[in-house]
Amino acid sequence: MNGDVALKVGPGNDGPVSGALLVGADDPDAMQTFLDGLAGFATRGLAPTFEHSSDTEPVVDPEPLPTEEYQGVTITHVEEPSLAQAGFRPAYAVVKGAGVIATSPEEIRQLIDTESSGDDIRSTPVYSAATARVPTSESVFFLDVRSMAATIRESLPPEARRAYDEEVAPNLSPITAFVIGSESDEEGQTLRMFLQIT
Repeated sequence: MNGDVALKVGPGNDGPVSGALLVGADDPDAMQTFLDGLAGFATRGLAPTFEHSSDTEPVVDPEPLPTEEYQGVTITHVEEPSLAQAGFRPAYAVVKGAGVIATSPEEIRQLIDTESSGDDIRSTPVYSAATARVPTSESVFFLDVRSMAATIRESLPPEARRAYDEEVAPNLSPITAFVIGSESDEEGQTLRMFLQIT
């Protein structure tokens, strides 16, 4: 892991929300091994437990998780009925030097398509305007507040959406983005935060 982290969240296709967590990796093979181990641990935790008549009875390893190939990337996903009923099919993959854990294989396919198209959040006007006010040579934390607020609103049931429109939206509507940037030199580190309001 190299310290780079990104979070993508959007309205759910089959559930209340969809998204993906991306963690930068200097060693893709090590990241794949880590994700496989994490998935194995999680699936063993989800597996049902049974009463055994003997402590010496062998424990059967769980079946390998299903995988699919998409544009040269192996996507592994978890088929858990209780999660599927809630609209989630957890999946993971290593994509262009980043480990990705997502709410579904479709989320990972979308990330791969976006990467292939050359689209980049860093080229959007809201990102450019916000990061122009902070140092970015060492690290950047960026939130597109307006887009996130719209996504949250769309995922709410009607009653909660009405309450959101009355109590939350008026306070959030002027805020476009929030960014933290940093840089450092031999004298120390500079960290600056900027809240963009329009």
